[in-house]
Amino acid sequence: MRKRAAKQLRRFARKTGIPAVNTFMGKGAVAMSDPHRLFTMGLQGRDHVNKAFEKSDTVITVGYVLVEIAPVFWNPDYDKTIIHIDFMPAEIDMDYPVMVDVVSDLADALWQINEGLNARFEGKLPLYDINDWAELRQTIVDDLAAEKDDDSFPMKPQRIINDVRSFLAPEDIVLSDVGAHKMWIDGEYGLIKWKQQTHFDGKHSDLAFNNPDFEMLAKSFGMWGKVVDGPGQIT
Repeated sequence: MRKRAAKQLRRFARKTGIPAVNTFMGKGAVAMSDPHRLFTMGLQGRDHVNKAFEKSDTVITVGYVLVEIAPVFWNPDYDKTIIHIDFMPAEIDMDYPVMVDVVSDLADALWQINEGLNARFEGKLPLYDINDWAELRQTIVDDLAAEKDDDSFPMKPQRIINDVRSFLAPEDIVLSDVGAHKMWIDGEYGLIKWKQQTHFDGKHSDLAFNNPDFEMLAKSFGMWGKVVDGPGQIT
């Protein structure tokens, strides 16, 4: 995203017919409406997108950093042929046996690959039919939209995010600071709680805290703020 390689990535996906999965840091590289997008790889847990990796014999990583999601979660059987494209040489481990290591500017490497595809397969592109992945993509889309009309209060994050997203244009950018609120904004350290519950039989330490008055906090910075006390008020 920072190196402006997203355009060439989208061209590559269209020319090959290969679906694209992003990590958290790569969100937005391929638009939600693009049929080539299979959305975001999660944390340690399994999700729908894991099915795409299970069906794949080759994975091409672009700007991938192992710390975002360890390869063991998408290559548990060490059976994928991996092509690594990045500014720096690949970090190799048992779960990430790189077959081809392309050390280059990301945008330039993808551009050259795209030009090579044009020259070698003129009139034969795309190489694969992206519709083969349509059913899995629709499953993910339906899952994301499952609670978009939920009228319960306090409002669920899924409803809030969907309402906000409905106002955004494709070129709009949403910035999120680092931390657990990338997953849940509710009134506790939800990510730490989830990890503790996973490792300690559902138990966790006291991770709750009180939120400030966000309307007053916004006004103290000279910004507009409004407290929502019912569903539908965001729109």
